[in-house]
Amino acid sequence: SPSLSLKPTVSPTTKAPTASPLPPTFDPTKYPSLSPTFIPTFSDPTVSPSSAVPTLPAPTQSPIESCTPESACENASGAIGAGSCIGDFACQNKTGDVGIASCIGVEGCRESTEIVGDNSCLGEEACKFNTGIIGNNSCIGYRACYANVVDIGDNACNGEQSCEQEEGDAIFFEIGSNSCNGILSCISNIGNVSNSSCIGDEACRGNKNNIGIGSCDGLFACLGNHGDTANNSCISDQKTYEDVSDPLDYTGVCQFNEGRILNTSCQGLESCARNKAAISSESCLGVNACRDNLASIGERCCVGFRSCLDNSGDIDGPDSW
Repeated sequence: SPSLSLKPTVSPTTKAPTASPLPPTFDPTKYPSLSPTFIPTFSDPTVSPSSAVPTLPAPTQSPIESCTPESACENASGAIGAGSCIGDFACQNKTGDVGIASCIGVEGCRESTEIVGDNSCLGEEACKFNTGIIGNNSCIGYRACYANVVDIGDNACNGEQSCEQEEGDAIFFEIGSNSCNGILSCISNIGNVSNSSCIGDEACRGNKNNIGIGSCDGLFACLGNHGDTANNSCISDQKTYEDVSDPLDYTGVCQFNEGRILNTSCQGLESCARNKAAISSESCLGVNACRDNLASIGERCCVGFRSCLDNSGDIDGPDSW
């Protein structure tokens, strides 16, 4: 399996799905191991992706019988729904039930061992070697859930390599519904992702900690994040590579964050990029508000453009700065 390099990469190829945060221009050269670049180290195509979810057969559209061609269900066990397991070796050696119109694509669910819901695992190797339960309308795109080992909710992990896992990644976490949607959005993530979180291209790529509800929403939003992130935090407007003029000059809202971030904080362009300390609720709101912060921030603090940029001293709340 491909080796991970936490470098934002502007173009994996093959069927690309969807995702949508703010345009920074900060030079991340201090972080050579995670520094943004468009050259992925994955063994996958590298052409400009589209943000549209792949159009694949739905149950009512597909006249194709299940298990087509003959190799599709070779040595497979478990119930297979209508219009499922279509493509060369699509469900070869698969165990566990497959819902309606799922596992469509060359080796789409090959050697997968768990239940797959309806309209899921669509794309080449989308769920190959998967060992986690997959909900409905999930894992759509090239290698979207390749070698995944965790349970995935509904409408989640849609995007090229969105939830692909690497050998040795931690397995004690889950991905909620409506989460991890975007190209490479949660690849090699090892933290719990709650519902409606990690939306955007590379939003939670290489994330190492837990993400609350409705958080890490944006392009590179929590890329390389090491801090616990609560609800409705780390949000920006740009979601995909196409939303910014030059992704090489863009830094995600909480990219490389190392501190704990509480509810409804860090909203705005680069507002908590490279933060290294705890941030309380409703704080760090605005462009560059707490970028490169080194000290703790209290409640309702640091609101406004560059209000606590490069801060190095503790700030008490509420309503400070």
